[in-house]
Amino acid sequence: MSEVTCNICSSTDHYPVKCPNMPIQCRCGAKGHVSDLLTGNWRWPKQGEGSRYVCPKCPIKLIIYPKEVKTCDYWAQARSDERISQGKEANINSHKTGCYGEYAVVKAYDCEWTGKFYEGQSWENRSWDTERGEVRATFSNHHNGMKLYPSDSYLDAPYIWVKLLRRGSNVKAELVGWVWLREGRKDKWWNEEGYWIVPREKLRLMETLPCTP
Repeated sequence: MSEVTCNICSSTDHYPVKCPNMPIQCRCGAKGHVSDLLTGNWRWPKQGEGSRYVCPKCPIKLIIYPKEVKTCDYWAQARSDERISQGKEANINSHKTGCYGEYAVVKAYDCEWTGKFYEGQSWENRSWDTERGEVRATFSNHHNGMKLYPSDSYLDAPYIWVKLLRRGSNVKAELVGWVWLREGRKDKWWNEEGYWIVPREKLRLMETLPCTP
């Protein structure tokens, strides 16, 4: 069998399609090489991202499909019913938004949905929203930033911002970035409506999200 020479690096050890120096491009236009995938700097796309390669600076995007949406709606209703049973106000749409965002993190990282809520569980005694941290989800955000509230109490938890967009019976989710609660509570980010708004550009990249609580 004749020897094959790579036309990218002139090596005879591999075909061009396997060359670590072969150029690749992210959906955002960033350029890299196959070696970036091998070292973990870049990653393969998740289902629904519509891209061959993803660079570290791009948020994680995925799709929550109808069957998954139905599961989220079930737990949103359980949360709503629990609050009503305690004589508190409940906004089912708000609970659905929260569940979609939390599920997106669970799906992206294949982690436990620790705050899913179980029947008989006290809402006040629940764990983090997910094993990877607290989640703040929104369908629309005119401030282009993540909201943090005075009632947020997990100082040791990463707070993850998930932007949502409904497309037919699917929900598209974008894991934008994250921040520690203590660093997100800056006076300059305080909003007159009663919460902090952490600018998108000040969030940490998702690739830096701690692996364990």
